[in-house]
Amino acid sequence: MMTSVFSEAFRRQQAQEEMRYRSIMATQIRNAIMEIEDGDPDAAIQRLQMLIGESPVGDEAQP
Repeated sequence: MMTSVFSEAFRRQQAQEEMRYRSIMATQIRNAIMEIEDGDPDAAIQRLQMLIGESPVGDEAQP
């Protein structure tokens, strides 16, 4: 019985984390689209590269 309660709580927590992740991803993609619309495709490319992990982030990023 307790195992099923913990399993359900864990499953709910995982679902909430997945929804937060998807929300963040969607926001970043919308921001990239807005950067393209604003005439800054390089910023959009950089944002998307960071999003998929192909570019250094934070202190490691090149100016």
